[in-house]
Amino acid sequence: MSRPTPSVEPMTFYNAVNLYKQNYLEYKLTGRPEFKTAYENAQAWITTYLSQLDKRITEDKEFVSKFVTEYQNTNPELSALQQQMQTIRTEGPKLQDRYETERKMREAAPEDFTSYYVKGGVILATIGIGVIASFF
Repeated sequence: MSRPTPSVEPMTFYNAVNLYKQNYLEYKLTGRPEFKTAYENAQAWITTYLSQLDKRITEDKEFVSKFVTEYQNTNPELSALQQQMQTIRTEGPKLQDRYETERKMREAAPEDFTSYYVKGGVILATIGIGVIASFF
């Protein structure tokens, strides 16, 4: 019967951080140099990985910036629309809040028809008195 071969997974950031923590803790507890070497290697991998990510982010940022600049120069109408959309993005929520506030105020305060009823009653009473007075 043969022994199973261990699977080698590619290093991920999560794995590297776990290796660093485990080996650093073991080194601090035991003082054995192999744990120090292991956590230093994990730390070096993490540092390299983060610097590569930072480099890619910088390159992507430059690409997007260059693309936007070229886009604005070749499509001024679309650039104007973009500026209008940014204004809508900032002003839109304010207008929505104002609309919602006014709508809620209208819903919260039902109309009071009491004054109309009183006026209608006075008019009917006056007409009634006029009708009665016309018979006499």
